[in-house]
Amino acid sequence: MGQVLMVASTASMIKQFNVRNIQILKRAGHEVTVAANFEKPGTINSETAQNFKRFLEQMQVKTVQIGFGRGVGTVRDNMEALRSLDRLFKNNNFEFMHTHSALASVLSRLVAKKHKVPTVYTAHGFQFSKESGKGRWLKYFSIEYVLSFLTNTLIVINEEDFRVAKKFFHQKHLVLLPGIGVKIPELKTNLTRKLISKKFQAEFQLTESDFSLLTVGELSRRKNQSVVFKALAELQNEHVHYFLVGLGPMLEEYRELVSSLGISNQVHFIGYSNDVDYFYEGVDATIFPSKLEGLLTSGVESLAHGKYVIGANVRGIRDLIVDEPVEGILFDQNNLSEVKAAIVEGIKNVKEQAVTSPTRVYEHALRFDADLVDNKMVKVYADVEKEAKG
Repeated sequence: MGQVLMVASTASMIKQFNVRNIQILKRAGHEVTVAANFEKPGTINSETAQNFKRFLEQMQVKTVQIGFGRGVGTVRDNMEALRSLDRLFKNNNFEFMHTHSALASVLSRLVAKKHKVPTVYTAHGFQFSKESGKGRWLKYFSIEYVLSFLTNTLIVINEEDFRVAKKFFHQKHLVLLPGIGVKIPELKTNLTRKLISKKFQAEFQLTESDFSLLTVGELSRRKNQSVVFKALAELQNEHVHYFLVGLGPMLEEYRELVSSLGISNQVHFIGYSNDVDYFYEGVDATIFPSKLEGLLTSGVESLAHGKYVIGANVRGIRDLIVDEPVEGILFDQNNLSEVKAAIVEGIKNVKEQAVTSPTRVYEHALRFDADLVDNKMVKVYADVEKEAKG
């Protein structure tokens, strides 16, 4: 078997979404090289990134530092990343490449085309959607359209992106996956859930009267946690607590906003956690106010723990809540009154369990099981390898 290159803008993208893909490739006998930014690793801290790098090396996976920038990057950073990628391709004989992240996928596909290396590209949500303005469509749709001619297999993870790609783009093959796949654990018993909840309440000094909400993900403008802060401030219900697990560029600004709104006692910035499951099990419900998503993995994880989802009515979140209000409830993230109303209704639905229950929520998570995704990825890799060999 030949060499395969896995590319992403950040180490966190590889760690959170691609370990199983690497394992599939290794089991098939491929040599795998991972190229990403390990120095600015994204939503994990530097220590975790270095530990992950050692984990990959123990798997006999080569790692290469590429200085991809944030967002669209700078001209200088992008040119240096292109040069680094070009050297990487020159020094190796890659059979094919699997690329992720918007910026990394643009740059790596250009270089792969130069070196005649077939490309698999997973779009974790296009940078435009039906909620986006014309400027975003003009900019990002045009880039994806042009680069689709350089893409052998395009993988999308939600229905809206699938429809767009099928109608407008020119990749050789188009694959729709139910997200990146989540290992769905067995739903814990009522007794176990209650014990974990009691422990969680004790740790964070919550009472039986309190209701806890959780968001797992990067603290960023796109994830839009600030609208939840504003909603909590206007609700003036000190019994509603909001837990945020994750890092991101908006952390300090969010701390200041929470303080200015007078809700510091209700908002808990946890940072990065190696035990996210504990938070899913401990809280009463989750809330995801993002402006845009691919298919929200943390939303799937929430369903897999039997937790009700209060989510923005945007691509990648509404794909999760197809049976409202059983799985959760949707709101317009641009309408603060709707956000407040959704929180109030979500609390009512969870407490009364008239329309939902952990078991009913859990059943809806099974359609995103990792085994379903992995079986499709085995076929994707086998097909692109077959084409590469001619």
